[in-house]
Amino acid sequence: MLLLVCFLIWIVLSQIYLQKASAVWVYLPGLLSFIFFLAFVVGAILDIQYARSEEHKQNLVYRENLQSIQKYLQEIKIENHDYKHHIHYLQNRIRTGNDRELQAEVDSYVAELDRSTELRDAILSVDSILFRSVLYGCYLRCQEESIPFTFSTTSLLPAFPIKDYQLVAALENLITNAIETNIALTDPEKRYLHVLLYADMTDNSVSITNPVENYTGNVDDYFRSGYSSKDPLSHKGLGLTYALATMAENGISLSAKYDETVSAITFTVRYSHQGASKK
Repeated sequence: MLLLVCFLIWIVLSQIYLQKASAVWVYLPGLLSFIFFLAFVVGAILDIQYARSEEHKQNLVYRENLQSIQKYLQEIKIENHDYKHHIHYLQNRIRTGNDRELQAEVDSYVAELDRSTELRDAILSVDSILFRSVLYGCYLRCQEESIPFTFSTTSLLPAFPIKDYQLVAALENLITNAIETNIALTDPEKRYLHVLLYADMTDNSVSITNPVENYTGNVDDYFRSGYSSKDPLSHKGLGLTYALATMAENGISLSAKYDETVSAITFTVRYSHQGASKK
C-alpha cells in the first residue's frame, strides 16, 4: 500500500515537472490537495487493517488457549475419577485394621477430598468451555490463598453480546479484585468467594460475591478511575474502570451492591434481551 502511494506521488510530481511553469502554479494547489487527501485515505485504511490484524491475533491466541485448557480439564476429569477409586480402596483397607485414631484421620481426609473433588466435578460439568475455564481458574487461585470457593448456576447459562476474550478479561478483573479483597481481610476465617451464573428467557448475569472491610458507603467509588480499596502503592484502581467501560460499549451493565447484614459486596455483569440492561 505504501509503495502504491509513493508511486502515485511520483507520477504527480513527474506531471508537474513536464508542465510549463505557468501551468504548474495553476494546478499545484489542487495537486497538493489531492496528495494530502490520498495520504489521509491510505493512512485510515492502514489503521483499520492494523486494528483488524490485532483483533484477529487476540482471537487466535484466545482460541488456542481455550483448546489447551479444554484438553487439560478433560485430563483432570479422567484422573480425578480414577483417583477417588484408589482413595476409597485405601480407606476400606485401613478400616479393616484396629487403629481407630488412624481410621478417624483417614475418614476426615477422605471426606474433605470428596468435597473438593465434588466441586471440581461440578465445575467440569458446566456446559461452556468459557465458564468452565473461568470457574476452574478461580477455584485454583482460591485454593492457593485458602479462600473457600463456591459457585451455583441455573439450568440455562448466561450469554452476552461481547467477544469472549473481552468477557474473560472483565470477569478476571472482578475475580482478581475479590481474591485480593479476601486476602486483605484481618480475619482469615471470614474469607469466601461465590460465583453465580444466572440466565432465564430475558436476563443473563454473572455475579461475584465476597466479604469486604472498611466499606466507604458508596459503591460507585469502586468504578472511579484510580480508586482502590487495597494498598494504593501496589494497586492503581484501573481494573474495574476498564471492565465497566468494556461492558458499557457492548450494552452490558456492571453494577455493585453492598449487603450490610453480612458485610459483603456483589459485582454483577448483566445483559437483558429486552432493551436496556437492568441495574
